[in-house]
Amino acid sequence: MTEKTTQGGMKYYVTILLAGLITAGLWQFPPYGDYILWPFTLLATWVHEMGHGLMAELLTDFVRLEIYEDAGGVAMTAQSQSGIVNGLIAAAGLLGPAFAGSFFIIFGRKEKTARYLLWGLGLIMGLSIAIYVRNGFGVFAVGSWVAALSAMAFFAPDKMCYFFVQFIGLQFCINNFKDFDYMFIESFQRPGGEVMLSDTGAMAQNLFLPYWVWGSLVAGSSILMLIGSLYIANRKGQTKSGASE
Repeated sequence: MTEKTTQGGMKYYVTILLAGLITAGLWQFPPYGDYILWPFTLLATWVHEMGHGLMAELLTDFVRLEIYEDAGGVAMTAQSQSGIVNGLIAAAGLLGPAFAGSFFIIFGRKEKTARYLLWGLGLIMGLSIAIYVRNGFGVFAVGSWVAALSAMAFFAPDKMCYFFVQFIGLQFCINNFKDFDYMFIESFQRPGGEVMLSDTGAMAQNLFLPYWVWGSLVAGSSILMLIGSLYIANRKGQTKSGASE
């Protein structure tokens, strides 16, 4: 392995470590850390609800998406007579962020492709406003991200785009662990008083096994996707000849 390869791998790990330390550090200082991470929490909510919605679009129908100021959201989908279909729609919301985060980490491993990922995410978010988002705050939140991503993709230097893509990818992958207890409750009460099934509760109701088993499987899958994406990204960042891409 050449020195160039070693430096490339070290740069990648330093980037991920820095992104993780920033996130973990901000988590330790509520409510100020929560305020700083609030835009990223809204982004993770969008990915979560789009996971539900896009799976529903494939299997039933994605009606609308709403995002609220408390960073909560809802994807309104058509119910199916099939428990398997409803279970898959519930699971997609939990696994969607980890899948998207892994995609960003792997394909954003190079500075040039990182910029394209920012353009792509901004485009998809813009299309979601036109097709699915139907409440005022949701349009504002998603639209603000479209503007921010477009500005960064257009004006920011390569290194900043690279770090930001890796930071977003990491946020997506660890999103489930920020509200870890959500994966291990059967139902919850919304601010308005409405009691709803959690995603794992919906999986248990429509499939088999208790909700805490599904929560454990989702948590384990999220960890494996994060570790796997970090390994693949670092490995693909090196050529067989020993030169870093």
